[in-house]
Amino acid sequence: MVNLAPALSIADLASEWFKETGEAKLECALARAFINGKLMVSDPEMDRWCCPFLDDVEIEVFLQANKNYSEHYYASGDGVIFNNEYWLALDEIAYYGKAVTVHPKMAEMALSNLFVIKKDFRKWLHDSNKKMPAFWQSESDLRSGIRSEVRLSRLPR
Repeated sequence: MVNLAPALSIADLASEWFKETGEAKLECALARAFINGKLMVSDPEMDRWCCPFLDDVEIEVFLQANKNYSEHYYASGDGVIFNNEYWLALDEIAYYGKAVTVHPKMAEMALSNLFVIKKDFRKWLHDSNKKMPAFWQSESDLRSGIRSEVRLSRLPR
């Protein structure tokens, strides 16, 4: 069930959002938020390799062994280690609404393989003055009439 998932791919989020709201192009808004450092996106491949790393030396070892990853920078100037092709795909989707120089299949892979964690999505929705969609609320919240955005004030900033 979608409402129990702790994270959804950008593609799945956009699809469910469209089914519920009729609004298209959520993937563009999420890509823009990510590129601007306003939304965290999880790359399971990167997380699998780097979560246990404790220092810069081990991250350098990862980067040397995985040439398709490097450090990229958000608009804020903060750095993040990210898949190069996924970064370019999200950058193009954010600014052009589609892949321009990246092969469309690579853009599709980026949207399918990158995940947004539920609490980060809630924060982004709150910052964007949007309500939490029903598809990602718990059954008990929906039954009781409690909307998830009410709890946003308790999220860390």
